[in-house]
Amino acid sequence: MKLHMADGSTASVHDIFLRGTHTVPPSGSGECCAPRLLNYAFANRLRPISMAEFWMGESPKGEIRIDGQFYPACQPKCAPILRRMLAGSSFEPDYAHSPFAPKQFDGKETVEVLFEDQWIMAVNKPAGLITVSENPQADSLCRRVLALRPDITGPGYVHRLDQPTSGIVLFAKTKEAHQMMQSLFESRDVHKTYVAILEGEPKSESGVISLPLRPNPDDRPRQMVDFVAGKRTVTRYEVAEVVEGVDGVRTKVFFHPETGRTHQLRVHAASPMGLGCPIVGDNLYGHLDRRLMLHAESIEFRHPFTGQTVHVSAPVGGWD
Repeated sequence: MKLHMADGSTASVHDIFLRGTHTVPPSGSGECCAPRLLNYAFANRLRPISMAEFWMGESPKGEIRIDGQFYPACQPKCAPILRRMLAGSSFEPDYAHSPFAPKQFDGKETVEVLFEDQWIMAVNKPAGLITVSENPQADSLCRRVLALRPDITGPGYVHRLDQPTSGIVLFAKTKEAHQMMQSLFESRDVHKTYVAILEGEPKSESGVISLPLRPNPDDRPRQMVDFVAGKRTVTRYEVAEVVEGVDGVRTKVFFHPETGRTHQLRVHAASPMGLGCPIVGDNLYGHLDRRLMLHAESIEFRHPFTGQTVHVSAPVGGWD
């Protein structure tokens, strides 16, 4: 299948994927709306002014799609094709100014330290900052911590937060400390509390959400509910406050995850089988806003070296 590019050239779907990380295009690549519409436009020398895709109708089983909500191109199939089709054009997507685009590390940015001893430190990750990046030039929480404490050995970070999520992240300063902290997480002996603002109001003031999750193979990094192949995922929650404002009803809740799956709280909040109330600012499972209103507010564990209980808190304050 040959596709027409913005620069006047043509390329097959197979050739496009050979330039990327795949050797064989995923099934159905090039058949989605955006590539087909752009292919028609470029083949007929038409110049698109703007384009956006939105979902209409009910959400597919296990996924979270909101009727009338705009969504970006799926990463496995469409994104590589669209990047090639739009390359060099004046209407190419402005990824550089996206709130999720990586920024170069300049060595000047620092991070707030909440707790520290000779083995462990806890820091407060800002919203929008990725925890760890494979790009050695990109800004990340790990880069900032290593710039602050260059004597850290081993992987450093013990766990991660999603890029748009703010709050507490633990770092181990030695390889031994890292192994021991990892063991605490694996045995569920680390207790975390998140605070979030939801769209709408849950039906119950407290409860437990148990929805098994797995990655969506056609649209990573999105996760989906799967009662057959999904991994056990459990979240306790409690409503703290319900407020009616100009944007409708919003609810402040506390989440206590008993497992630590990717996007666990975001999916459990948004799924109709969970709370049915997306977290405000969730671009994947709800509606984009100035930020994702999800914050890792406190963490508690028994220190693996001293045996003392360590409690670290980072109140969210405002949602700037």
